[in-house]
Amino acid sequence: MVRVGSAAWLVFVCAAGCGGNTASAKPDPAENTAGTTSTAGTSSTPGGAASSAGGNGSTEPLACQESLPACIANCGSLDFGSPDCVDGHYRCPEGWVELGSCPAQACANRSQTCCSPTGHVTVPDCAADGTIGDCPAGFAQKDRCLPEGVNIQNCSELANGDACASEELTCYTSKCGRNCDCKADATGRLSWQCSALPC
Repeated sequence: MVRVGSAAWLVFVCAAGCGGNTASAKPDPAENTAGTTSTAGTSSTPGGAASSAGGNGSTEPLACQESLPACIANCGSLDFGSPDCVDGHYRCPEGWVELGSCPAQACANRSQTCCSPTGHVTVPDCAADGTIGDCPAGFAQKDRCLPEGVNIQNCSELANGDACASEELTCYTSKCGRNCDCKADATGRLSWQCSALPC
């Protein structure tokens, strides 16, 4: 009887012990919750990545706020180009130069007025060496372009509506002054039409 009872007791103890091991093998909900929290904590990594991305955004090119330079192909021409914005400053394209860096006699700096007998205006040609050349054929260098045969000393003496002889005639004072053209009005009558261009 004692032996049987001992065996039964051993079975009971073993069952209790096995039950204990089984219970300890089960995941603790609290531990799972803590683990999840810890995993969630790693969400700070994406946040860090976003911060890094924001840092990259600060390296975007700076906007240019300064005045645009006049960029030309070379000092012997008037082929203009658009500058590039580099690190917040305007730069002429590679191979181009700023007009302000050209010598005073460079053809790019030509500002002289060449006039035709009818009052039309143009600029001197460029010489072979890149300096300012002569006026084109049929034009002469003058301070202002007044049409020959019209008795005036300045275009401002012409009034809108004054009669004129030919649509070939024009009068040029300066790019910012009063300039006139001989045009036909609605009735077909030729008259001076003048305007002052703003600078």
